[in-house]
Amino acid sequence: MAVRYRLATDFDEDALPMPDLLYAALDALPESDSHTATIAAGDVARRFIQVVMRPNGSLSVRFSEGADHSVETVDDVDILDVHQAILHCTAATPVVWRDVWGSVAGTFTRASNVDRWAAMDYAGTELSIATAMLDHGKRARRLGVPFDPPESVRWGEFEVITGDTWLDVPEHGVTTIRVIAPDTRHEHGVALRVPRGTINGQGAETVLWPSDAAVPFTVHYDSPQHLLQVSNVYKVTGTGWDRIDRWSGNAGMIVTRLPNGERSYACNHAGTTPPTFADLAFALAVEPR
Repeated sequence: MAVRYRLATDFDEDALPMPDLLYAALDALPESDSHTATIAAGDVARRFIQVVMRPNGSLSVRFSEGADHSVETVDDVDILDVHQAILHCTAATPVVWRDVWGSVAGTFTRASNVDRWAAMDYAGTELSIATAMLDHGKRARRLGVPFDPPESVRWGEFEVITGDTWLDVPEHGVTTIRVIAPDTRHEHGVALRVPRGTINGQGAETVLWPSDAAVPFTVHYDSPQHLLQVSNVYKVTGTGWDRIDRWSGNAGMIVTRLPNGERSYACNHAGTTPPTFADLAFALAVEPR
């Protein structure tokens, strides 16, 4: 029978949440020994994992696999390593907790962390693309690693972005979007934005909703900062309301620079899990006007 676990923090207690919410609970821990996140087994005595955050942002963990095991401590652990270790220890497949936690001790300050940051593959972490972006960016800032937009994360064999910025575009230009494959399952579109500029003589952003691969979109823009920003967007609906959303859940894009100067985008909808990057596909070209 699978063991049932609960997560208790200073604010709430409930069943062990999904991976994104578990990460959020760890990330929200104040830097104080008196504030803890505790994962406890409901039907195995003294089986628990207790996490605290240190002033430098590292995590310390106390754990015991049960009444026949001693309480042990590991220190100086990176938040993603704590997250992954919790998932491993609470999974249906049995593991030796001491081995799991011993493998992540000291990962917060390990010398290879910068190289690890650059090579981190989030596809197997069970995190969404949005939370992977959060973790990746926080780690980069902590390590002092400079990175240029668009920020990307490795997802298997791909580099995934949630938004793309074209630099040094003509101040007055024409953008053509060639639809390769519309998303037939979702209301899934493309947002174009020119900071402090106008699109088709109006505001700084427009949203296009491809539904027919045979019909391209042509947009005239004026961009005083010579920037053009691109992201995939989608409609989120509820009872009596709807809104356009972006950058949440598993929303992301794989961008390919084509020989003719176009960029092609293979987009994943926020709700497509696991990501396939096969929901919406389009190519974008920019020319002076």
